[in-house]
Amino acid sequence: MGAVLDDGEGPRLTAVSRYRRLHRHDAAEHNNEPISSMVYVPQIAGLPGGEGHAGWLISSSRGLLNLWEASPSAGRGEPALMCMHSQGTDYTSVCLDADRASRMLVGASQDRAGCEWLTCYSLDVETLLAPKGRCPMPHNAASRVPGQNCLAAASLSTLGGALAETAVASYGGALVVWPVGNASRPAASNAAQPGEAAPKALWKAHSALITALHRSPFSLALFSGDAAGKVHMYNMREKPSRPNAEFAHQGRVTGIHQINDSQLVTTGADGALMVWDVRNPGAGPVKFAVPDRKPIVRMALSPFADSAAVATTAGIYSVDLLDAACNATPIAASLQSPVTALLWNAATSEVVAAGGGGPPGSLSVYKARLGGF
Repeated sequence: MGAVLDDGEGPRLTAVSRYRRLHRHDAAEHNNEPISSMVYVPQIAGLPGGEGHAGWLISSSRGLLNLWEASPSAGRGEPALMCMHSQGTDYTSVCLDADRASRMLVGASQDRAGCEWLTCYSLDVETLLAPKGRCPMPHNAASRVPGQNCLAAASLSTLGGALAETAVASYGGALVVWPVGNASRPAASNAAQPGEAAPKALWKAHSALITALHRSPFSLALFSGDAAGKVHMYNMREKPSRPNAEFAHQGRVTGIHQINDSQLVTTGADGALMVWDVRNPGAGPVKFAVPDRKPIVRMALSPFADSAAVATTAGIYSVDLLDAACNATPIAASLQSPVTALLWNAATSEVVAAGGGGPPGSLSVYKARLGGF
């Protein structure tokens, strides 16, 4: 069900920022093109890890993938991120997901001619970020809408069984599952053409354009959200036909994350962050936040799932998910450009925003002040 937000009630906004910006990385690293997506990878086999390292970040812009090494010593004489490798591509990926077991990076992508694909790249150290195949979207699908249709992708490998070494991508209101293999034995060709192969599964999941996907880390569930505000939960143990649960915003869904085995957090263009009980979806949200009454465009869950970073069209905020009032604290109270991607570094608890605090294509890294001040 949808939630009606009362303008006279709701969570409080803490006006004083408890975050500081550690570093801003120049847009030249992305050829001054907007960053379209980012993903954090804690460790890549064969690359430095452990003490003295804080994981890896992969960012995408038009025709480019960048690999960044994260530093645990940011703000103490070292930059928060250092670009270690760049890979030219034929695509722009608007959503990325990494699977360490198969050593594959998958993306919801569009090529220079406007064709849309589920693209695969290597996370093997010997062929890092090299293309490992592309899976065509069903361009004649009945659920296709005008404009870009493939906006979300997720690896399903961790679900195991028949879904091992597969990935799902959205296309219009449909969800399409493809076998992708692994970095050593990819299942798709880099020269694949539409119609050459059939996907593993395809079903109409929404009546509107799908805008967000989330694979549950707690069960065999897949969550999808659409441009009309609907969020669906599918049980991937069985062939999906209808959602097992439904939730709703009053605007385009922009983020979905499962907090624990019973709670789900979603964000939307209605300006709201909502927390739901997946066991009782019809009851409406158990709590919510409206940081600044502007549309929320991006959301990232903190490493301990105790807070969420959200970017609106006006600012970036941290929302306390443990607080009954879901109080919001500014991370960046004003923006120089739209935030086009947002993530949380699980090793350092730093928030990384693409755009926002700098021009399009730049990266800003924020960290909570010691003691909150």
